[in-house]
Amino acid sequence: MLVLTDGEDNISPNPFEVISKALQGSGVSLKMALFQAGTERENAIKQYSGIRKLDPPGDLWEAEQRDELIRNLKEAMQPQILVLRNNLEIVTEIHNATVKGMRALPLRQGFFGWSEKVPHGTYKISTSGIDRTDLLLQTGDRALLEVVVRDGRLAFQPFRYTNYVVPAAYPHLRAQDQRDLVQLALPKMVLQPTERGAYDLELLLMMDRSFRGGSELQMEKPQFAWIEVRPGADKAPITADIENVNYYPAPAWKVRVPNWPSKTNALADAAAPSISAWWLDSFALNAQFETRNKQKYPLLKDDFHKTIQVDKVDVTVESVQFNDKNQLEVQISYPKGKPCPVLVRALDLNNEPRYQQEEEHRFYDENGRYTARFGVVGDKARDSIFSLEFQSMNEIRKTGHRVDLNLNVSPTQNNLIQGPVPYPKTD
Repeated sequence: MLVLTDGEDNISPNPFEVISKALQGSGVSLKMALFQAGTERENAIKQYSGIRKLDPPGDLWEAEQRDELIRNLKEAMQPQILVLRNNLEIVTEIHNATVKGMRALPLRQGFFGWSEKVPHGTYKISTSGIDRTDLLLQTGDRALLEVVVRDGRLAFQPFRYTNYVVPAAYPHLRAQDQRDLVQLALPKMVLQPTERGAYDLELLLMMDRSFRGGSELQMEKPQFAWIEVRPGADKAPITADIENVNYYPAPAWKVRVPNWPSKTNALADAAAPSISAWWLDSFALNAQFETRNKQKYPLLKDDFHKTIQVDKVDVTVESVQFNDKNQLEVQISYPKGKPCPVLVRALDLNNEPRYQQEEEHRFYDENGRYTARFGVVGDKARDSIFSLEFQSMNEIRKTGHRVDLNLNVSPTQNNLIQGPVPYPKTD
């Protein structure tokens, strides 16, 4: 319901009480535009600003000029989103006297109406025509939702950001796994010059998973992702530096491949990349474990020394120690010239390792060496009884959702997609 008013209600003893009782249970979202209120402005704001906390939430705009009024009336037609904590308390970071709450915005505007930052946890969201829906926010999440029609009713569901960050005009920069569950997007591919006179290939990759359904919404992330880059579909993977990029509305990775090959000239005929990515929903449960034995080995540097077999390949734990950066550092050896058969995980170093524990994995296949680092960790973790888990890389490739993106265009110093690449939402 849209109401245009020029000031305060000077008849009702408690105008907001009248409004809230009239709208209770109606599903109506009240939008009020305060136009040229003059001396009544202050009282009118006091009377009506509470509509932002109704269910569904309304909103209140002020306008002094015609163009401003027109703009506000257009905004008033956009649905307001009510955000409650799990105990049904209003989320005051979003709904208060100075913040206009959240509006559902048309995608064609290319603008996302981000809320203020809120703590991680479960929230209940609703709007006119859509019942309360649970939304789980984990540390670092930037969740985007869309309104869809499901079974004849309006509903929220996660928005597939990979369809937005790579526009429809560039279908060759997106690919799906065989079951059409996971999508890989390549919003950025450029050659970066180096001091050596060569060129590195720099990629920004994103993946997301189709909505599984259910009563709880969340930004899905893989338990683990593995990425390989080749200078052609029939070539072997090239060593690459891969790091997570936080605060995008989809899991994202920055990939840099040193000395990207070309036929004759890097800027004229650089090799067209082929990218394979694995999205792992969960790790295998049959992995091997080794747990810290402080009773037998009081010094950490004396513990864990042993050889295990992973997929019939000998893997030796050469050393386990805390380095001078307070990271747990694990050194592994395996047959030279062969792909590393194992991924090491550190368990029980941190209460929430998936969201709070940094990891670094470096593979040197030519020398048969693998270094894994976990942390920075505190004094409590250094003294803890932790375990090392040895996951099979063959199992990861076998059980993960594999997506192959084979390009037929050479990278240059200019990105294929025209215009700026969206930045992560860091604030």
